[in-house]
Amino acid sequence: MSQNMYHWEALRKQQVVDRKYAALKRLEEKKAEEEAARTEAAAREERERQERISARKAALQEQVKERDLTGIKKSYKQREEEIQRLLREKQWHNGMIDSMNQRERQQLKTDLIRDHKGKEKVLRDHGLYRGHPVFFSDPMYN
Repeated sequence: MSQNMYHWEALRKQQVVDRKYAALKRLEEKKAEEEAARTEAAAREERERQERISARKAALQEQVKERDLTGIKKSYKQREEEIQRLLREKQWHNGMIDSMNQRERQQLKTDLIRDHKGKEKVLRDHGLYRGHPVFFSDPMYN
């Protein structure tokens, strides 16, 4: 009888060991499946990214192919007109400053600094820094 008990005990221990190895095998299979799924997802994301990049490049090439050269010439002409207008405004501005007397220049400078401080407070409330008012005032006012 003791031999049967020894045999049954050995069978029970073997079943415990078999269950252990079966559980370890299931864990390894599950890890392998997760790794395969992760690899496939990464490959799919990379493929989608490459498709987006190629679509963006194709759209840009299409825009370049269909670009109208008259539009470029027109925009160049518009830029030149804008530069000329700004130069005229600068000349007018400088002429106005030259014609002002010292008291008017000082008043204008005071107004500019006051305006700067107001804008500085608004920017400060948003976590930004405007800079020193000297950088925003025209040296012609001095």
